[in-house]
Amino acid sequence: MRGTIHFVSAADCLELRPLVQGMLDKQNRTTPFGKHNADLDYDELAAAGRDAFADGPLTPKAFGLALAERFPHHDANHLYNSVRTMPPLVQLPPRGMWKGPAAQNYEMAERWLGAPPSVRPDIHELVRRYLRAFGPATAADVTTWSRITGMREVLVAMEDELVTYEDESGRRLVDLEGLDLADPDLPAPVRLLGEYDNLFLSHADRSRIVDADNKSAWMGPNGGTARTIFIDGRLEACGALSTDASSWRPSAS
Repeated sequence: MRGTIHFVSAADCLELRPLVQGMLDKQNRTTPFGKHNADLDYDELAAAGRDAFADGPLTPKAFGLALAERFPHHDANHLYNSVRTMPPLVQLPPRGMWKGPAAQNYEMAERWLGAPPSVRPDIHELVRRYLRAFGPATAADVTTWSRITGMREVLVAMEDELVTYEDESGRRLVDLEGLDLADPDLPAPVRLLGEYDNLFLSHADRSRIVDADNKSAWMGPNGGTARTIFIDGRLEACGALSTDASSWRPSAS
């Protein structure tokens, strides 16, 4: 999702991964790695990526070297970073160890999970799942969350199961029929959230949760730069992961 590594169930991996391949392909072609390999045939690169795993899991270095044997005039690291988004891969455990190293080892998702990715992934079910969590929403909101384009047409095709609302700015919002709206007087407790929490990543318009100055304090060259504290439903402070309260700062004066 969105070109980042996600921790999901096996069933979700097999269903969701094919839906985001188009986004990954487009993103790949704009990266320095993809541009380095622009003279190579895309399908041939993807096939080489699959072939590299014929004998089992690979570290990033081994993956890159295997690709470099196939394409000797290209940098192994550039090849690895470009091709790793082509065939569906998983990072094998142990990964994400607390305060300890755990080397990356990749494997083909199909082999590790014992089943191939879906050949007919259900984009409508993906939208339903999004709306259950974050609706009412605009087509732009769904696109921001999924990075999958064409959502306006998808919502039109689903209109028989949707209800329509209008926000304060006159924007059209849709939601699944039968879902309750949150009470506007419902208290919002103080929340400590991660730097890439879906609260940020699931809405095209973030002004509903953060003022412009506070958003600037959180944003960095690659997205969020710090964990966040929300008070009354709005971002009010950022800080590094620490038990030391002095590491936290107000987002903006």
